[in-house]
Amino acid sequence: MDRPIKVVHIIGGGEYGGAENHIIQLISSFSPQVEASVICFYESAFSEALRKKQIHVEVLDYPRFDPRIAIGLGRVLDQMGPDILHTHGVKANFFGRLLARRRHIKVVTTVHSHLKHDYDRLPIKLLTYLMEYSTRRFSDHFICVSKAIGEDVVRSGVSKDKVSIVPNGIEMERFQALTDRTLIKQELGLSPDAFVVGAVARLRPVKGVHLLIEAAAQLVRDRDDVHVVIIGDGPERPELERRVREQGIADHVHFLGFQQQIERYMYSLDCFVNASLSEGLPLAVLEAMACRVPVVATSVGAVPEMIEHERDGILIEKNSVEAIVEGVRRVLDDPALRSSMVERAYKKVLNHFTTEVMAQQNQHVYHRLMED
Repeated sequence: MDRPIKVVHIIGGGEYGGAENHIIQLISSFSPQVEASVICFYESAFSEALRKKQIHVEVLDYPRFDPRIAIGLGRVLDQMGPDILHTHGVKANFFGRLLARRRHIKVVTTVHSHLKHDYDRLPIKLLTYLMEYSTRRFSDHFICVSKAIGEDVVRSGVSKDKVSIVPNGIEMERFQALTDRTLIKQELGLSPDAFVVGAVARLRPVKGVHLLIEAAAQLVRDRDDVHVVIIGDGPERPELERRVREQGIADHVHFLGFQQQIERYMYSLDCFVNASLSEGLPLAVLEAMACRVPVVATSVGAVPEMIEHERDGILIEKNSVEAIVEGVRRVLDDPALRSSMVERAYKKVLNHFTTEVMAQQNQHVYHRLMED
């Protein structure tokens, strides 16, 4: 083509989690061969972050179940005239595929996670399954963030030649510029010698934060200098705070809520825990590795593709409080292991999980589709 490929990304955008962060990092790393913009369904922190990055965004700010979404999306697509519509998430997939099909626009879908673990309530789970699988055939190509997710998509009936594995990447410059490892301790008034264990997650059951809180109770009983910091927000927060009070560890577990510059907080942790019961390829784990913070993570999704046990992190079984406790103790009690793991982890991210690599591989998919 003698002009850039025009790509429009569409996502719900009501929350600001891994998929939203992925889109910002991806678009920021594209070469001039791609002209990218975003459509989202809600005015939120995500749309504001896009504007701050000078990424063009159109917001379809309708109520959640308003049928006018389809009309509004169709009108915006006609105005933007993309070559490719790149969809993220069930709602965006459903509406995007149907409307792109009518307009003969090619569709790429990124699959960030296993759908069966994304929703807790049965009626919502059934509805999302119907929306996803009734329109999946209308996507021209699937980008999966891990081999495990790619295999899942192929098992669902998608041809292998329509699936590419493109791991998430992160902007290393954000982490290489960090210098302050005391931020959390200063903000919370903790001793410089405190050992701070942290998690970054949407507060939903699948993220396993309730298990980390149970583990915190055991860790605090063993060592009074252990503190747990939870960064993120979500519907489970009131229940998690209740559990903390019930365990009598409110002085040792700190909820910091949503933070825009997560890396500044991540950099000041002594240990990062990902206790998820299911994952795609978790950006927070990569970010901890880029911060040279030792990682303890459940062996789910793409995590074993990122971490080799006791070489660049500690892998643990899912849904086990005791496994979390033992993993953190391993990091806490073995400074030599801690030091060797973080250096290997940093080099692995630098070599394999950067936004530049991710963007190049996405662009390759776009070019292939435009040549078909």
